[in-house]
Amino acid sequence: MNLNALIRGQSNALLMIEDAGWAGYGEIVNRVQTLLGFDGVRDTVSLEYERDSASGANTVNSGTAFLTEWINARGGDWRNGWEVGGLEQGLLNYINALSAAQKADPTAVVWLHSEYDSGADGLTSAEWKSGVRFDAGLVREAFGKSAADLPYLFVGAIPYWGTEQGHQAIRIGMDDLAADAGFNAAIAARAIDLDMSYNNLDDNWGTTDYGGPHMSDGDSVQTAARVALSLAQEWAEYAKPGSPVALAGGKVDDLGPQVVQASIANANQLTLKVSFDAASRLGTLDADAAHGVGWAVQTTTGFVLGTAAQLTGADTLLVTFDGAVAGGTLFYGYGYGRLSGSDGSGQGNAVYDDKGQPIWVDANGLTLGGTIVPPIVHKAVQLSAGTGSDTLVLRISQDYWQADAQYSVSVDGRQVGGTFTAGAVHGAVESD
Repeated sequence: MNLNALIRGQSNALLMIEDAGWAGYGEIVNRVQTLLGFDGVRDTVSLEYERDSASGANTVNSGTAFLTEWINARGGDWRNGWEVGGLEQGLLNYINALSAAQKADPTAVVWLHSEYDSGADGLTSAEWKSGVRFDAGLVREAFGKSAADLPYLFVGAIPYWGTEQGHQAIRIGMDDLAADAGFNAAIAARAIDLDMSYNNLDDNWGTTDYGGPHMSDGDSVQTAARVALSLAQEWAEYAKPGSPVALAGGKVDDLGPQVVQASIANANQLTLKVSFDAASRLGTLDADAAHGVGWAVQTTTGFVLGTAAQLTGADTLLVTFDGAVAGGTLFYGYGYGRLSGSDGSGQGNAVYDDKGQPIWVDANGLTLGGTIVPPIVHKAVQLSAGTGSDTLVLRISQDYWQADAQYSVSVDGRQVGGTFTAGAVHGAVESD
């Protein structure tokens, strides 16, 4: 079989795929194939990607804005609806030119559109979400797929030369759509720990200039690797027996640890508790993460910023701020968001779990003293183990309580495979 990822975006989408000799392209394809146990010959992963096509049938165009050049607000006001722009029509032409077999392949949209829109004056999350929903309707119709069959995986928002409001509006929009089961989206990669050092900003090629508009080679590969994990998670049902995804029970660490509780420890300190995806503990902090980079609390008088962070347990963190935090809302990587360290770099400066995924707070913020219960998403999985000429098919569903049920399978008293994790629940129409 073949699985397809449609790459969408602007210059940073191009860099993620093509930079350093198409390293990002290879990282996504090869890593997803490895995770799913695909051989790259009989079972494959492909990227639907085109730019600079003479016909205009592109999935990526540098120097463009999604909300004004791909689609346009009807009559200049998005509340009147949206219209197809020239670039969007080119994208639809690209999809329409695919063969019936290509359209039928399981497909996911990998979305990097954010750069130019982050600089739009007065951009709201409602406006951004409305535009994306319009696009998704067109794209899904062109593929002949429903929302359930064509997920949107967001990379975002890339730290670009936009505005605080614009970046935050896009991040809120992404998190909101990812939380909307009916829309079917996920965050494919958090992108605040980037160097953004592709450009020579000071006309001196002997120095590295961080904080520019474009991802470095290393940024591209890091982002592509995270996208690959998200795609592998999305396509877990196709994992081959003995593959890393199958051995993990269909669940990989693609989301990273989420801060679910922020309790006031002292006037200027918070104790943060996280919920893990498929990791077990927080990792060691680098010097910049230990200085509290990225943490902010919005109070009635403005923002107070993190000055120190300390691990206090496998899933807890103590963060100190430069002012009182009472009555505030916690953010991580607010607005522009790049985790700039003492030398200007961004990579390595986040708080990570033990599998290298960065911590995150919902872009809407976390009220101090409150607790978030992360939504439980149950999805049927396809697992297998063992070898031989005969196959025994077991259809499994679980009675969920606190965590997914785990079980083993034995034949004639001998266990086959490892410990499996159930996905489907009794009340669903599906079974594992």
